[in-house]
Amino acid sequence: MRSPAPRPSPLRQARLDRDATLEQVCADLDAASPAGSSGVTPSMLSGWELGRHTTTRRYRTLLADYYGQPVEELFAHQDKAAEADELPRLLTDPRELREAVVQVAENARVFLAVTGSRSRDVPYLEAIEKTLAAHPALVHYRLLFGSPRTPALAAHLCVRFRFRCGAGAADRRTVVGARPAGLRCRHPCRDHR
Repeated sequence: MRSPAPRPSPLRQARLDRDATLEQVCADLDAASPAGSSGVTPSMLSGWELGRHTTTRRYRTLLADYYGQPVEELFAHQDKAAEADELPRLLTDPRELREAVVQVAENARVFLAVTGSRSRDVPYLEAIEKTLAAHPALVHYRLLFGSPRTPALAAHLCVRFRFRCGAGAADRRTVVGARPAGLRCRHPCRDHR
């Protein structure tokens, strides 16, 4: 049994109520524009209707005037998604970034892919270690761009190499590539010396 089709967004419903195609709406908007082109394309309009893209204030006003409906109603589907924090946001504060990467490490359950050779944030590296210890089936990938550049990262990698070849390593799905140049790990295991 198929589930019912989702209700169209208010923006799409307004177009369907006019029995207009995406192309017709764009042509009407272009015809009404003093410059002869509104800048709205069928692809843009479809993305706005589906909530894949957020409509700018200029185009919200243009479409609200065209459909004769309030902006708040036509774009409620986009605004609810933004309020629900479903949209990605740019982190510019180092503390927010640290909290976000620690949260990613703590919430990993299937795999954790990490890149970079400059990691120096000990709480972040500790969060990775705790998560790996708590979830033995978790696969951990680390992609390095050159040698580890911080003592904290070098120590973290030594722990990863030690775990890979130590007791219980056969039970772990840890993915570790070749030993990075410059990594001095004093563990006696031959696999990483």
